[in-house]
Amino acid sequence: MKLLHERVDALEGDPARLAVLGRVEMAFVETKDHFIGNKVDSHRPRVVRLALALDGEVVAELAPGSREFAEAAKALDKVRRVPLHEMLTEVGVPLQHEGRDFRLEWQELVDLVRAEELFFDGLLDDSDEKTGEAAWIRFRYTRAFKEAPCTREEFDSIRQEFQASAYMTGMDLSDYYAWWRRSQEMMDGDAIAATGLAQAGRLLDAWSNDRDPKSLKYWLCRNLEVHPRHRPAFEHLVDGRVAETAGDAPASPAP
Repeated sequence: MKLLHERVDALEGDPARLAVLGRVEMAFVETKDHFIGNKVDSHRPRVVRLALALDGEVVAELAPGSREFAEAAKALDKVRRVPLHEMLTEVGVPLQHEGRDFRLEWQELVDLVRAEELFFDGLLDDSDEKTGEAAWIRFRYTRAFKEAPCTREEFDSIRQEFQASAYMTGMDLSDYYAWWRRSQEMMDGDAIAATGLAQAGRLLDAWSNDRDPKSLKYWLCRNLEVHPRHRPAFEHLVDGRVAETAGDAPASPAP
């Protein structure tokens, strides 16, 4: 984004107060075969306007068709921050979608482009340090992080745990992290908090006829959405409840 950086440097004002404003509209690309056998028209998003705004006020419009515009649009596409995706219609049927405006903080765009470069450099160099830094930069702009921030140390730990788990095939890192944060609300350090004990107790009371520890552990953790980090505490609770009910059970008659 060399040209766009030069434009920003020439502007008066703190870059931290700058944002990229734009509009994306769907454009016809081609007619192609659909997997069900019919032909369809493919429409894909195209950036039609880009501008720089300082404190919400436009201070520079990028000319469509210019190198500066093309460079910025390409950068936005790389970090996947442009709204809308490919849409298909019957051949000749107009697309009923006018487009969408978007806004991205300048610093966020700079950071995400840097993360993209670090990620591919890390793959080429086989560098865990670079790919880890790229992941950390990206993660700081996710909804999961904004709702529940964490330290870099916490992020590295949860990321390594996630990558070594089977959950990589069914969710992304942000989902796994958000799950941990929700589950953490039932915990007090390594122990189950009073609220978690109350929820678990109600379920175990309702399942009092089930004395199979494996079944109880599975269904308790599933119903309460217990994160893998917190399962040992809940499984220990089940073991205690099973042992308690076994002690209350009437003794078998002597042969």
